[in-house]
Amino acid sequence: MKFVPVASLVYRRAALLAQAGQQEEARVQMERAIWAYPGDFPAQSKELSTLAQKDTERFSALLEFAIKKMRSI
Repeated sequence: MKFVPVASLVYRRAALLAQAGQQEEARVQMERAIWAYPGDFPAQSKELSTLAQKDTERFSALLEFAIKKMRSI
């Protein structure tokens, strides 16, 4: 990710952190992803929404946080 930071990897890292139970780190990463790649947010939010439907406990808070951050940009 540091060598070639493409949008999909940056957003995916946030999801992986959430899956690992590292919610605060996931929020920080999601905020960075949104600021760096705001145009990719719609597609990534759909993927995150799908994850949230499958595992509400780990992903719904991150999805809610991401939507609020995107609105504030």
